[in-house]
Amino acid sequence: MKNLFLLFLIISSISFGQDATKTITGIVSDGKNPLDNVKISVLESKNTVFTDVSGKYAIKARIGDILTYNYQGMKTIKIKVEDITRTLNPVMIPDITELDEVIVEASERRSQKDLELDYSINNNIIKFRFKLIHQGI
Repeated sequence: MKNLFLLFLIISSISFGQDATKTITGIVSDGKNPLDNVKISVLESKNTVFTDVSGKYAIKARIGDILTYNYQGMKTIKIKVEDITRTLNPVMIPDITELDEVIVEASERRSQKDLELDYSINNNIIKFRFKLIHQGI
């Protein structure tokens, strides 16, 4: 009977620990410098915090929750909270997109000849003339 009670006590303490909220702390960086104002949130929850100027943060989460780290110009990071998770120091990497091709269909740039013709009509155009002076050494 004592063994059965002890087994029940152990199982209930393990299952109770699964639902407990814990505080996760850490520093978010780009690999060299800490990042401030990184948004850290528990996925599918309203629990959100931001890093300070030192990149430090503290957020409450449960085991099994997924933390997301968002920062402008960086790839979003998602990390699952495990039972041993206490400190997370993610390193964010740049989110770089490459263009396959760029097509310029029209340009409003005017030629020098067109500007010269407009000079006599439009006083807002400034005309420069300069001499190249060759100085003997």
